[in-house]
Amino acid sequence: MVRGSRIAVIGMMVMAACGQPKNLVFKDVNNFRIHSIKLTEPIFAADVRFYNPNKYPIVLKHADVDVYINNKLTGKVIVDSTFTIPKKDTFSLPVMLDVSKNGAFNNALQLIMKKDLLIKLVGSARAGRGIKLVNIPINYEIRSDLAIF
Repeated sequence: MVRGSRIAVIGMMVMAACGQPKNLVFKDVNNFRIHSIKLTEPIFAADVRFYNPNKYPIVLKHADVDVYINNKLTGKVIVDSTFTIPKKDTFSLPVMLDVSKNGAFNNALQLIMKKDLLIKLVGSARAGRGIKLVNIPINYEIRSDLAIF
């Protein structure tokens, strides 16, 4: 009976340790710039800062995020590389924004030249620790001054 209790306690501890990670907290966007131009459309780069509220580091495996500036779809950020996120810390994630091919280029330049921008990030990320990865929804909104011209 004692052995069964030990196994149950160990099982509960393992399950608690593998709990779903808390969502990352969006902080801001820094170092926004034009990275390159391909076929008349720019690739923007930026450093997106988040806070990891978890008591353990987590690994980001993939992210797929639509970027809206002043409620207009401007482009998409896809992160396909593995990135380790430190525990209880703010970190920067370098990203590339591929501008939509549906004429958003002109809108993007006009919007980015404005001082007051509403930036929305909508999508999901695959992250976790060890072998347990979960889909973390991304739905952030912030007002910012990203004027680059």
